[in-house]
Amino acid sequence: MAAADEGPPVPEEQFEALRAWRMERSEGKPAYTVATDATLRELIRRRPATVQELLAVRGVGPGFCERHGEAALEALAALPELPAAA
Repeated sequence: MAAADEGPPVPEEQFEALRAWRMERSEGKPAYTVATDATLRELIRRRPATVQELLAVRGVGPGFCERHGEAALEALAALPELPAAA
């Protein structure tokens, strides 16, 4: 069962960029086998910068970090910063 997406909305262009990254990483398997949409949104909100920080994100585990961790961190670092909350 997919994790519920809880939290503020994220910029659509950043979400689409991570969805494209996820599709590349899926190697022909369903994209959700890499990460759910809710996990992608949480990655955008939290902006982890290390594998340890990645592990704190709901939906990310050791297997994800082993297979996709460094690439995920690179993809996140390439996104523009989120605007500060008012």
